[in-house]
Order: sequence, then structure tokens, then C-alpha cells
Amino acid sequence: MHGHHSPGGGFQGGVILGASFILFLLTHGLEEAKTRMSEM
Repeated sequence: MHGHHSPGGGFQGGVILGASFILFLLTHGLEEAKTRMSEM
């Protein structure tokens, strides 16, 4: 087990991305999130 000694961070990056999406949904609502995602 050497995850804390080597580069990486895919799990942590996924958690941060997921949490930011959830926070966006909570603050702006589902319709705004759908609008923003369709623009990408």
C-alpha cells in the first residue's frame, strides 16, 4: 500500500468533481444545471 507516496489522485478528483456538481444542484436547481450542461 503506497498510494500516499506515489502520484495519482483519481479517486480524490472524482469526489471533488461529484461534490461540486451536487453543490451546484443544491444552490442553482436542476433546471439551471440542465441548461449549463447542455451548453458544454
